[in-house]
Amino acid sequence: MADVSDGVELLESGDVAGAAASFAQAYEAGDGEGAFYLARLFELGLGTEADASRAANLYAASAELGSVRGQLRLGLMYHEGRVLLRGYVEGTRLICAAADAGLAEAQLNCGLSYQTGRGVEEDVVRAREYWELAAAQDNIAALNVLGQSALSDGDVNTAQTRFSTAAEAGNPVAMF
Repeated sequence: MADVSDGVELLESGDVAGAAASFAQAYEAGDGEGAFYLARLFELGLGTEADASRAANLYAASAELGSVRGQLRLGLMYHEGRVLLRGYVEGTRLICAAADAGLAEAQLNCGLSYQTGRGVEEDVVRAREYWELAAAQDNIAALNVLGQSALSDGDVNTAQTRFSTAAEAGNPVAMF
């Protein structure tokens, strides 16, 4: 019986068909991460024709099976409004659920939702709390957002610290 880690190894070695088979088998066994990776293949058109609708259905299945990455991607699809009917409330609910589960990329995006008031009431303090959580996991984009936020507040020292940390990780935006 294949599992998701086998599929990831196959994908990294260039065996997309083998990876897809492993992901499908994991999904059929009830693994939400298998559904997530299968959805990514369909979304990106790896080893198959790109099929965003099928990807959305698989992301929904992965989220139902407990995949926080699936929750994030499905939430982002609701925000984008290309495949799914745009729904900021549902999208933000999914994104922030993944953020609350500890996924750094979701914490970044949940913070952005609070900053802009997309699907939730605008709350800059809460946005920064989510960005801090993501930055604590070395999320480069969160470091840059916190740096820019500090600059907007006139806090040059904090901005410099945030941008320096991101620049040391090789981020060209922070280096600029």
